[in-house]
Amino acid sequence: MDWAAELGKVGLTVTGQLGAGMDGAVFALADGSVAKVWSRQDAATLARLRDFYAQLDGNGLPFATPMIHEIRSVAGTPVTVERHLEGCPLSERIAGRADGGHSERAMRTFVEVLAALREVPVPSTARTLAVMDEPEPFYASSDDTWPAALERLVCRRVDAFGPPLRRAVADLDTLLDQVVGGLRALPDGDRSVIHGDLCTPNLLVGDKPGDNLDVVSVLDWGYLSMEGDPAFDASLAAGFFDMYGDDARAIDQTLTRWIAVEFGYPVELLALYRAVYAIAGACAYDPDGRDGHFAWCVDQLRRPDLRTLLR
Repeated sequence: MDWAAELGKVGLTVTGQLGAGMDGAVFALADGSVAKVWSRQDAATLARLRDFYAQLDGNGLPFATPMIHEIRSVAGTPVTVERHLEGCPLSERIAGRADGGHSERAMRTFVEVLAALREVPVPSTARTLAVMDEPEPFYASSDDTWPAALERLVCRRVDAFGPPLRRAVADLDTLLDQVVGGLRALPDGDRSVIHGDLCTPNLLVGDKPGDNLDVVSVLDWGYLSMEGDPAFDASLAAGFFDMYGDDARAIDQTLTRWIAVEFGYPVELLALYRAVYAIAGACAYDPDGRDGHFAWCVDQLRRPDLRTLLR
């Protein structure tokens, strides 16, 4: 569909497309805001996300976050008009570098963002959010616990996407038993706001080549954003910095080591959360498991070091 034309019909003048991803496409508007065309969210889900954004914006984070000004329906599809976030994606700033973009400074940006998210008050609306492509909120009730909600998510995803997972991971059910056992042993402890998809394209830094790599904006909240254990965000971020490069495993191990030392997270807990995500998120992009993200998740589940820590 020609979304620039469709948006123009309702008075939103598009000046260019900024990007596209799993949740939809983002367009720059002439008034300086942006329009996001959502591919798999409904108006009720976006209303909860709008309220979450508003609370998050007032919580004192050292970087900008999204703000939804308006929710519309355009050609039968939900569209949000949002604040434009300044900055250049970290992925672009580090592309083509001699060190592959894996300088210590670039990697430290992830630790800094995780530290900031640990320190701010958790928006009450974080408990109302749905995750991935699910229609209902992650937490089933006001007294629902983090371990219980996470266990139900993993089990729902296996029920929905079991066949491709079982074809790729022969002992999936044994692994699932270990993961569920680990979650049931967790206390319902510290909570923070979780982004859930901290990766180099979602961290915006200064947009001039001479600028440092301090993060000025963090975008693309909503995929796995919620209230939860900050170690969960940390475990995923360590793997998401470089998912497919030649040095991906080494970078992952370095970031995991930094995170374990600086925040005091047990490496066994980080491994548990990595396995949780790999099972729950494997088919997030392709229900049949034919994409690179599925392959990455399967690789995580096959890792000998992760298996040892889970045991």
